[in-house]
Amino acid sequence: RYHPDVMYFDTRCFIIPENYRMQMLAHYYNSSRRAGREVVMTYKENDFAGGSGQVDIEAGQLGDLASFVWQADNVLDWNSWAYLTHPDYKSAGRIIRQLVDIVSKNGNLLLDVGPRPDGTIPAEIESHLRQIGAWLRVNGEAIYETRPADRFGEGPTRLKSGAFGSDRNLDLTAQDIRFTTRPDAFYIHVLGSPASQVHVTSLKRDTPLPFGTLRNAALLGSPQPLHWEWSPDGLVLEMPEKRPSDDALVIKLT
Repeated sequence: RYHPDVMYFDTRCFIIPENYRMQMLAHYYNSSRRAGREVVMTYKENDFAGGSGQVDIEAGQLGDLASFVWQADNVLDWNSWAYLTHPDYKSAGRIIRQLVDIVSKNGNLLLDVGPRPDGTIPAEIESHLRQIGAWLRVNGEAIYETRPADRFGEGPTRLKSGAFGSDRNLDLTAQDIRFTTRPDAFYIHVLGSPASQVHVTSLKRDTPLPFGTLRNAALLGSPQPLHWEWSPDGLVLEMPEKRPSDDALVIKLT
C-alpha cells in the first residue's frame, strides 16, 4: 500500500511572512507533482489558508462530520506529551472509541506516546498499543480506507469541537453509535458493550445504503450472523452473549 509523504507543521507558522509560506508550499506541491509523489501538508489553526493542506486539531476533535479530511493529534498520557516517571495513561478503550469517533467524522488520529530518555517504550504503553492493535486486527476493515456516511452516527454524548478539548469530553458509551462505509458495506460502531439489542434509530428501511438493500448483518469477530429487523423506529439488531470486545463492537451490514 502506498503512503504519501507528510510535511507536518506543529504550530506558529504564522510568524513566517505569508509570501514565504506561499512560495514554500507552491514549491512543495509543484516539485512533488513533477516527481510523481503523493504528499500531504498538515498545519494547525490558521497558519495556512483553509484547503491548502490538512488541518490538525491538537488534543481535540470535531463535534460533527466534516466535509474535508482533517487530523487530531492526541496523547496517551492524561498529563503529558513526554515520558513521566509516574504516568497516568488513558485506557486503550478510550483511545479506540476516540479513534472511531474521529474516523466517522472524516478524520485521522495521530497518537503520541512518551518513550523513555533512551528511546525504549514502557511496558504499560506497549500493553495499551497491543490492545489497540488487537482490536484493529478484528475491526480494521471498518477503519482503514473507509469513508464516512452522510451522518457520523447517533447517541447522547455530545463532544466539544476544537483544540485542547478532548480530555474534558466525557468518554463515549454503548449508547453512542458511529458509522463508516465502503462501497459494499456499512459499518455500525457501538462504542461500548451493549445490552442484548442494538437499536439504530437513524437507519430506516428507506435509508440509502452504499450497496443497496440490506440483506445481512454480522458482528466482526463473531462467527454467527446477527438477527435483525426493521422497526417503525429504526434498525434493531440482536447481539450475541459472547462478544469479541468490551471496548467497541462493529456490526457489518451488507
